[in-house]
Amino acid sequence: RHPRVDVLTPDALVRAQRMLTARRALAVESARQCYDIHDGSPWIETRRVWVLGAPPTPSAEQTDDGSDDDNEAPHTIVTFPTRVRNAAMSDSLSVALGREGVFDVSSMAEAVLVFDDESVASNFADLLSEERGGTEVSVAELDSHQLFLMVSDAGSGVKCCVIKGEAAANFLPSPELLRLALLNDDDGGSGGMGSLDDAFSN
Repeated sequence: RHPRVDVLTPDALVRAQRMLTARRALAVESARQCYDIHDGSPWIETRRVWVLGAPPTPSAEQTDDGSDDDNEAPHTIVTFPTRVRNAAMSDSLSVALGREGVFDVSSMAEAVLVFDDESVASNFADLLSEERGGTEVSVAELDSHQLFLMVSDAGSGVKCCVIKGEAAANFLPSPELLRLALLNDDDGGSGGMGSLDDAFSN
């Protein structure tokens, strides 16, 4: 006997797709509860924080010829792409065109991942390493005020995505989920990393 093959009707396919979309939206929303975006340090007193480092993503040529080993490359600070909303420009455009609250001006940029809990940082590093096929992802400890000063020096648009250990202890999003959340977030960050890579040079 041939195995039974279930064929979904068009309506069933639509319902299944909607269910998957709803589940992903719920997971992304849960991921958003795990972080805050900051321009400056959210802590009055200086404290320890942790950031991640990993080898740069290899180019297509490097991958093809196999000449470079990711784990031997110098580590650079890990950043994730995020969407930056320009509230002032959005409001000005809406007022100028007489359609308040309609226009949303944003741009794509990068955000530094900052952890306030070392164990959460290590767990996320493991997830990121697994996603990258076993490439080493390191964890570096920094002083919070020093970190935010370095981020500020890297460029006026650079921000930090602070992963809250208390929230992430209950639900630590995968790297993919965190990217999705940041790309749809209204308070993203931007810029380059500059001297932050020195955290992994020692």
